[in-house]
Amino acid sequence: MDELDLNVLKEGLPGVSKARGPEHAEACLVCFGLHEHPIGVELEVKGDYENNFRVIWDDVLTEQIRRAWNDVDEATESGACGIAFLLILALTEYTIVRKSRKGTGVDYYLGYKDNLIVQDAARLEVSGIFEATSERDMMRRVEQKLKQTNPSDGLMPAYIVVVEFSNPVAYMVKK
Repeated sequence: MDELDLNVLKEGLPGVSKARGPEHAEACLVCFGLHEHPIGVELEVKGDYENNFRVIWDDVLTEQIRRAWNDVDEATESGACGIAFLLILALTEYTIVRKSRKGTGVDYYLGYKDNLIVQDAARLEVSGIFEATSERDMMRRVEQKLKQTNPSDGLMPAYIVVVEFSNPVAYMVKK
């Protein structure tokens, strides 16, 4: 089974600084830790990119980290971005090249991993759910995010990644 290593985020990406990357990794740690998932928890990917990954990390969820991420909604959104970044790296030809501005309908722009001169080759919209009540909740969120990307449609493909942490699953859809 393939792995998603949260430590990769600590190195940063072209559009994620070495300061922000560890924040996303730590938020993932909080979300998995609050659900008592062990290192190596399996994340199922559904949608257009079906796969299973073991999620690994080196850090330990301390009380200080819990207090720093006391807002579970914020941790969930940041953690979902971390997982989405790793899925984009693992399953596509893209990497994160920059955060988008509000009003674009997406969170990030993607560029080719092997040719960073070509930026804004695709779009990424991310959403996190700490604990879904049903698969229908997940599908509703995917549909909502698909619609949200409409303002920048026609420019380039969009990837929607919705991550749920209680029963680790990510829906990844290409538009």
